[in-house]
Amino acid sequence: MWHYALWGLAGAAVGAAVPIVVVKRRREPEPDKTGPDKTQVSQALLTFSTEMSQRIGPLIDRQLAIIDRLEQTEEDPDRLAKLFELDQMATLMRRNQERLLLLAGAPYPRQVDRPAPLEDVLGAAVSAVEEYTRVEVHQVIGFAVVGDAVFDLVHLITELLANATSFSPPDTKVILRVKATDEGDLKVEIADAGLGLDEPELGKANSRLVTPHEIDLGAGTHLGLDVVALVSRRQGITVSLRGNDDDGLTAEFTVPAALLKDERAEG
Repeated sequence: MWHYALWGLAGAAVGAAVPIVVVKRRREPEPDKTGPDKTQVSQALLTFSTEMSQRIGPLIDRQLAIIDRLEQTEEDPDRLAKLFELDQMATLMRRNQERLLLLAGAPYPRQVDRPAPLEDVLGAAVSAVEEYTRVEVHQVIGFAVVGDAVFDLVHLITELLANATSFSPPDTKVILRVKATDEGDLKVEIADAGLGLDEPELGKANSRLVTPHEIDLGAGTHLGLDVVALVSRRQGITVSLRGNDDDGLTAEFTVPAALLKDERAEG
């Protein structure tokens, strides 16, 4: 690592005479106390994050493709298990890369041009959670999600699951439950057994989910909720949090029929 203060002595032998230069002292200029405001810093950080994410994304995709090919041909259970771990870590990297693009307002690097089966959407969301083995899924079959809503719904569910697993004991399950309504919508609930939130904090969290606000990447603590708020508003979905009767929280929202394809009638 270079040390700027030592550059002036570069090449001087130990014990050699170093010329002394007398410099007339001058009054230092007053420091600029204004500086960039918080909005400017946040915007610069968003721009930098977007550029870096766009560069990293293709590398992550290539890494996942290589791991997938290795998984297809590996027969040794121990080596296959290690490949699954690598696959999981690369998937987590891609999730974080895409969430930065989301928060910066950039488009998804991947697009879906046709409806995706609901079970695939839920599977993609669960697989992007570090503690995915704790998630228990109860779902309906016969539904597909329209292409324009697929990645938004994946990220929405992933962030809520990640929040639920992070703030609940590691020996408990997080329940992801999806039910069809008579109107053709899907009601989604994600319940954990954590400590929950007191009423003031719960109110703040719910307000953050529905009220547009400036995103501060420097804060870091609410980025998951910011992603949920962003993608849910974009798809016309309202997400809310409520306390459970015993312990923990439940996040709930309804996926409107306009974002779905009901394939039950076609069968």
